[in-house]
Amino acid sequence: MSEKKLLVLGASGATGQQLVKQALERNHTVTALVRDPNKISTEHELLSIPLSQVRDPNKISTQHERLSVEKCDVFDKSQLQPHVDKSDAVLSCLGFPIRRGGVVPEFLEVARNVSECMLEAGKRRAVFLHSW
Repeated sequence: MSEKKLLVLGASGATGQQLVKQALERNHTVTALVRDPNKISTEHELLSIPLSQVRDPNKISTQHERLSVEKCDVFDKSQLQPHVDKSDAVLSCLGFPIRRGGVVPEFLEVARNVSECMLEAGKRRAVFLHSW
């Protein structure tokens, strides 16, 4: 696969960290959207340490020439749209708790926002990953 511009939602979580690491290893350019940039460390070496050895698994590195970390409220389409516009694909690793009756309204809302932003931008590639 050729190098892509990937938009990663949930990049500060354990799965998101691994996705960012693997995407960078494959020479993709990554924009990591996060709620709180303070959960992101500034040491590149974290990208090559096995997750089991990371002292604070809520931190990933921002020191990489093909990685940018952006604060974004994914529930706000006006904030999400510009990032989708600049990406070749959207990869979501967002985690939300299951509510009574097996409903996950936050997941559905984000999926709807991402889908609508992608349609508006003419984009066709998205992956939604969740572990329930």
